[in-house]
Amino acid sequence: MVPCVGEALTELHNIILKKEFSADRLLQSMNGVCDHLLSKLPAKKINKKYSDEYLVEVCFNKNEFMAPSEALVFCHISLIVGVKYLRECLTSVTTEYELRGDQALIDASNLLYSYLHDFRPLIEYAVLSREPEYVFFNGSKSSSSRSRDLYWLSSILSQSASIAADNPLLGAHRECGVASVFVLRQAMEVKFERIVGVWLIDKHFNSPRYWHGFHYDFIKEYASNFEFDGFNLSVLRGIYDWCSMVVHSTNVPLAWLLPMAHEYCSGLFSGGSESVNGYWSIHGAVRVKDTEKMQMAFVDYFFRNYDNGLYCVGYLDSESVELSKFQ
Repeated sequence: MVPCVGEALTELHNIILKKEFSADRLLQSMNGVCDHLLSKLPAKKINKKYSDEYLVEVCFNKNEFMAPSEALVFCHISLIVGVKYLRECLTSVTTEYELRGDQALIDASNLLYSYLHDFRPLIEYAVLSREPEYVFFNGSKSSSSRSRDLYWLSSILSQSASIAADNPLLGAHRECGVASVFVLRQAMEVKFERIVGVWLIDKHFNSPRYWHGFHYDFIKEYASNFEFDGFNLSVLRGIYDWCSMVVHSTNVPLAWLLPMAHEYCSGLFSGGSESVNGYWSIHGAVRVKDTEKMQMAFVDYFFRNYDNGLYCVGYLDSESVELSKFQ
């Protein structure tokens, strides 16, 4: 076992067992884990600058089976990204520790534990071919969620408005990850639908059953008529599809993928300047040349991709601003 990993696990186990633990030792050993992981990766991989598209393609890969070369790339890139987000997590935890003392480490212990377990299979696969005796640590965790635990989480979330001395979600760390992915996917779906701002119902007053990502696919096809400020539209589909995979499998995501997904998606939900005069809009991150033409194009796109039928079409306010306001 790697010494710094053993020290971190010892302190985390002490927290779980409600024994005395050393916060300084835990923080120091977790930082040591970051250094150790990077020391085991090829320097050219660490120092290389990767595009957002490439990082999302690799890290949010939905394939359950990979060729050995593909798996090695996945491990290398995932470890680099995971260390980045663990360092950010440790910076935040250290700040909280200075404000709240040991309780900050207790609250963060489940997440730190997840990082160690998520790193283990990746670093061992990346290293074992050249160091057959290498052991990050002995142990494993299940990546699946039990349906009864998800039901329990649903019950807790329904009581989120209640006044309670303790935060009940701390005990649902794993399930919260799955729920967070579900909510993120819903947020993306709603945002893309509202950027378009077209409402359709059939003669039975039912909305069309769009395929997942239908509105995103339209926006992507129509992208030359949009401007996006603060986010990269092309990487969002990979994150959206990964969210769908997690939602259907309820597999617990790797510890660093949630903060990574939120970082790449945050610009989609941010505001921005609405005009050259500096007026701010909550929808200012998405700008369209002509809303009316965009919405008419969506209606055409809809009928090109769905069976012909009789639909009532309504046009709503788009969650975007028109580029004409910048002139």
